[in-house]
Amino acid sequence: MTRTDILKNSPVIVKVTTDAGGKFLARGGKTTSVQGAPAEPRIVVVQYDSLDKMQALFDSAAFKQAIAVGNKYATQRILA
Repeated sequence: MTRTDILKNSPVIVKVTTDAGGKFLARGGKTTSVQGAPAEPRIVVVQYDSLDKMQALFDSAAFKQAIAVGNKYATQRILA
């Protein structure tokens, strides 16, 4: 994913996520593995009020459309 691609898609995924109640706790920056496997080069941490609210977002058409752009350029792992 080029920097231009990230900048172009970021506002869309941020809006969809925050509109669903997601709160970004960390985005990008330096990653360091303290113990275990090496850290991924880019990590995003989002907090939701509940797992059900997070799942509702992930099931929404708006999220699927927004995340599809990122999936073209990166392998994404989403953990809950």
